[in-house]
Amino acid sequence: MSLVRTALRLSAIAALKGANPIAGPTIAANRVYDSRISDFSPETFPDDAKPTIIVLTDEDEGDALSRQNGGPPFKRLIDLVFEFAMVQGFDVDLEDGGTAFVPGYPATDAEHEASLDLLEFQIIRRMAYDLDPLCALFRSFTRVWKHDCHRQTLDETEVTDDQVAVTRLPDQTTPSGLDRLPQPLRRVAEALPAGSSALAICNSLADALAPLTAGPLEGFDMTVDAADGEDLSDMFDVNVEIRSALEVPQIIGNGAVEIDYAKGTFQNLILTGNITSMSIINWPAMGKTGRLILQTTNTGAFVIGAWPPGTEWSQGAVGSVTSGSGKKDLFVLTTASAGAEIFGNTVGQDYQ
Repeated sequence: MSLVRTALRLSAIAALKGANPIAGPTIAANRVYDSRISDFSPETFPDDAKPTIIVLTDEDEGDALSRQNGGPPFKRLIDLVFEFAMVQGFDVDLEDGGTAFVPGYPATDAEHEASLDLLEFQIIRRMAYDLDPLCALFRSFTRVWKHDCHRQTLDETEVTDDQVAVTRLPDQTTPSGLDRLPQPLRRVAEALPAGSSALAICNSLADALAPLTAGPLEGFDMTVDAADGEDLSDMFDVNVEIRSALEVPQIIGNGAVEIDYAKGTFQNLILTGNITSMSIINWPAMGKTGRLILQTTNTGAFVIGAWPPGTEWSQGAVGSVTSGSGKKDLFVLTTASAGAEIFGNTVGQDYQ
C-alpha cells in the first residue's frame, strides 16, 4: 500500500466533506467514507439510505521516470473511485398540501436518476473547479486524464511517486511529527482540520515512520557501545515502547510554562493558575514548518497572560481562553522560522 494513495484518498475525502462538519458541499453532506469494504446496505446502515459517497483507490501502475535504472521514482496512474448511491424513497410533503421533489430524496426512477446525476456533478465540480483550499490542494499534485461513469464515478488519476526526503545528519535537524511524512501526504496532513480522524491517521503514520538519514557518500560507520561484561556477539537488546495513537501529552500550566514540540503536534495545556509566560522548545529547523495544535483546559477562572515571544494573531485578536472549570479551547501555532515568528489562530472555543 503506497502512501501516495493515502494522500490521494484523504485529500479527496477532505474536499468532499468540506469545512462544515454537518452540511458539506454536496447532497451527501458529511456521509463520505474512506475505503469501506462492505457494500451499501440501508438495512444495516441507516445512513446508506441517504446520499452517500465512498472513496476508494483501486488499480495502481507506474512507468519508471528513469530509463537508466528503471526507477523509482515512477509516474503513477491510480484509479480514484467515487462510489455513491441513495435509495428511492418518497417525495417531501409540503405545508400547504401536495409533495415536492428534493434532490437526494427521490420517489421515482426519473428523480432517482436526476439525484444521482446531481451528486456526480457536485463531485466533479468540487474536485476539478472549486477554489476551496482543500480542492486546490488535491489538484496541486494530481492530473485527471480520464473519466468513466458506470453508475459510479471512476477517475483514473496520474500522481507523482512518494517524495521521500533523506536527512543527512548532523547537517540537518532530524524531522519530527508530520515532517516525517513523504510528500504529498505531508501537505495533505498539514491542511486537514484539527481533531479530524484523517489527521489522526496521518499523525499515527508519522509516528510509525523513522526519519530516513544518510551518512557520508563514501560509506558509513556503525559503532556499538557495549556495557561492561557484555559480548558484542550477543543479540542486541531491544527496548520497545508502545504508545497509543490517542495519547496526548499533558502540560500542567501555572506561571511560567515550557512546551516541548518534540513530544507531539497535539498537546493539552491544563491551566491550574494564570500563565505569566510561555515558551516552545524544539521547533523544526529554520525553513521547515512546525504546527502545534494546543488544547487548553481551564480548571477555574484562569487566563493566559502571555503567549510565546514572536506570536502574531490574525487581525491582532490575541487568543484568550474560556473562563470556567472544565472549559476547553483549541489553538494552532505555526512557524517556519524555528519559532522566531509564530502565527497564532484560535480554532474554536468553549467545546462542550
